[in-house]
Amino acid sequence: MTGQGVAKALVFVLPSRLCQTMILQALDESPSECCGLLAGKRHDGGWVAEDVFPLVNELKSATRFLLRTLSITRTGPVFTVRPVFRHPGVPCA
Repeated sequence: MTGQGVAKALVFVLPSRLCQTMILQALDESPSECCGLLAGKRHDGGWVAEDVFPLVNELKSATRFLLRTLSITRTGPVFTVRPVFRHPGVPCA
């Protein structure tokens, strides 16, 4: 096989301190839907998370999320940002 049509798995590294921050946010905001941003860098064909930015759900709703403003200040290299969500009543995969 030439490898065509075969997807290469990407490695995603999420340090435990960032995971813990996300879990605490979800518990604090329960039962409302919560959201945040993960910032990190590409590394060896994968992605390494280096920071998490919890966002505030202005609606305090279990079914809707509203973000009014966002301001993130960082020094250093440009980061890739990915959203992360917690939907109430949906188990983590």
